[in-house]
Amino acid sequence: MRMRVISYPLKPCFAALSELVRNYGSTVVICTATQPNLGELLDACIEPVEITRSPTKLYEALNRVRVINLKDRNDAELSSQLKEHRQVLCIVNTRSHAKHLFDAVSESGNCYHLSARMCPVHRRKQLEKIKALLKENAECRVISTQLIEAGVDIDFPVVYRASTGIDSIAQAAGRCNREGKLPEKGKVCIFKSTEIYGKFATPWQRRVAAIGEMILDKTDDPLSLSSVKSYFHNLYFFEGDDGLDKKGILRSLEDRPEDLAFPFEDVGERFKIIEDITKDIIVPYDENAEKLIENLRNPDFSWKIVRKLQGYTVSIYLIEFNELERAHALDFIGDRFYVLNDKGHYNDKIGLLNEKDNRSEMPLLIVERR
Repeated sequence: MRMRVISYPLKPCFAALSELVRNYGSTVVICTATQPNLGELLDACIEPVEITRSPTKLYEALNRVRVINLKDRNDAELSSQLKEHRQVLCIVNTRSHAKHLFDAVSESGNCYHLSARMCPVHRRKQLEKIKALLKENAECRVISTQLIEAGVDIDFPVVYRASTGIDSIAQAAGRCNREGKLPEKGKVCIFKSTEIYGKFATPWQRRVAAIGEMILDKTDDPLSLSSVKSYFHNLYFFEGDDGLDKKGILRSLEDRPEDLAFPFEDVGERFKIIEDITKDIIVPYDENAEKLIENLRNPDFSWKIVRKLQGYTVSIYLIEFNELERAHALDFIGDRFYVLNDKGHYNDKIGLLNEKDNRSEMPLLIVERR
């Protein structure tokens, strides 16, 4: 999973869908765990139709969790609560917070860390261990970033989630009592971290969390259909038209429509749902990765090797990339690929270490003055 900034050009996306429906006879089916207010984004002449006969009854029948608003928590309080649970998942907003919180609870039995600082092969290996422990009903505590919220089939009786938007809370709730085997509803505990490394990585995270907190303060069931509707309504209101089309894509298409002079090339370059702000580095995580890297040094390497190495890739911000370069920890292969050449920068529990982490693990030389 790459670390990127999500720009959410919702207006252009839904304008394209409206065009397909209105003028091309298409039918669009939209499926999501948290349904947004589509009527506010679609063309006025298009009325979305709910497929399910009774969404409210369906929600009530499938509701397997109870959301609890814990308010402010520092890591000492949070780690103490996590240790009280034999099986618990805690999802935080930043890699830094995941590492600090993992350090605080890692001595309490089987504890695992999951974040994009770990290459995909490493994460899959950890997930296999976690699933085995859960299946055996053994003690298991996991500290993770939001990467676990999408496409990961895992089931905990208790989930803690750092302050975020209602849509992300719903995704976190999908990892709690997922199979519905608990005698009572699972617990999803929402907390607001007071730690400096528990703050939000992007303005978008801060904005959706603030709106999420508004909904949490108003209702005991923030995952209800009415709560989700209210959340998206407020999100669109605070974003405004400019926020939902920050690149001005729709305006650029309206400049000379009578001449059919649409700037398709410019739009293609500007339209991005996810903006890349990172660099990829390849980690020699295991013997297989080392063999693939050696093959990569051959000028006539096969691109199949590159695809296989995706499982050993970690994406990092430019400032951290520059730190690794200054530490001479990267090899540049084939004028294209950056490879970690110092395994001391990678930890088997938390993945890639930044320079600050690395320095903290180095022996301390004390000079006594006489």
